[in-house]
Amino acid sequence: MEMSLFETIVLAVVQGITEFLPISSSGHLVLLENFLDLPVEDLKSFDVAVHVGTLLSILAYFWRDLFVLIRGIFVAIKGKNSDECLFGVKPLWFLWFLIIGTVPAVIVGLGFENQIDGFFRDGKNVAYSFMASGLFFIVAELIAKNLKNRGLNGFRAFFVGVFQAVAIIPGISRSGSTIGAGLTAGLTRDEAARFSFLLGIPALMGAGLLTVIKFDASAGVLSWQNYTIGLILSFISGYVSIYILMSFLKKHSLAWFSVYLLPLGIYLLFG
Repeated sequence: MEMSLFETIVLAVVQGITEFLPISSSGHLVLLENFLDLPVEDLKSFDVAVHVGTLLSILAYFWRDLFVLIRGIFVAIKGKNSDECLFGVKPLWFLWFLIIGTVPAVIVGLGFENQIDGFFRDGKNVAYSFMASGLFFIVAELIAKNLKNRGLNGFRAFFVGVFQAVAIIPGISRSGSTIGAGLTAGLTRDEAARFSFLLGIPALMGAGLLTVIKFDASAGVLSWQNYTIGLILSFISGYVSIYILMSFLKKHSLAWFSVYLLPLGIYLLFG
């Protein structure tokens, strides 16, 4: 297939921005693919490139947390004690929480991804998903106002992971769902956002690997320029969107994104 430079730039930037801002990358890509009349199956290899770019942006932004995690794991394996903690827990425990939080998405992704993607890829269903996300953000913030900080544990990690699994539905934001779930579970705003992004690392790795495994070699393959531009732009836009969201959430409510999602969903349904 042929994909123009303009289409490459637009898809890569939109992927990078919407992957981390709580407005759903999958939902916006569905709308763009329909608007630009692009063959979805032929874009599978390009999806891998932009997923790698957004994964690299998380690794770059949260390198300090990841360094503490990796170093703490090696220290624990050697049988030594370390005073370093992530979210108030030892790195080995935090790794366990990441694994627990990833399990629901693995189960849903391996068992139901094709059915979910096929049903919800319709523009009307994406609209409903946008509105559901917007309403959830409002409810999550209302619940969080009455909760005290409870810290991260296995149950709360799994609870957040369930919402990550739900975000396989196009139009449901992965970052928004997991941050909102973290807030309703009693995590602080910073903890909810950081855990959401760190939990996104295995999710993005798994999604990229699954796409590679299912990739049909007979489908259209793009030029190396498409892949390179897609990877670089998704990395840059992804890093910027992480920075913006982390800064925004320090002082502002997640519900502000409902101001965008609810009218967009209504417009897609009735516009």
